[in-house]
Amino acid sequence: MGNLRTVKMLKIHRLLKAHGFSLERQSSSHLIYDRPDLDRPIVLPYHGKEIKFCYIIQIRNMLNMTTQELIRELSKI
Repeated sequence: MGNLRTVKMLKIHRLLKAHGFSLERQSSSHLIYDRPDLDRPIVLPYHGKEIKFCYIIQIRNMLNMTTQELIRELSKI
């Protein structure tokens, strides 16, 4: 797992849950994850089984992680 081009949605869901996020709601084909201490929720399109790179970067930034830390955590899931 050295590549972040796409990541399976299930792994992203588990990663967010491990960092205190909860799936607040689903609006059409978008999943909205929120955590009480953040100003904005994470909105992820759910059009298939994988999440694209641009959304992975958004998650990485909101978690204040480096790319290597994110890759390491995703490989454990």
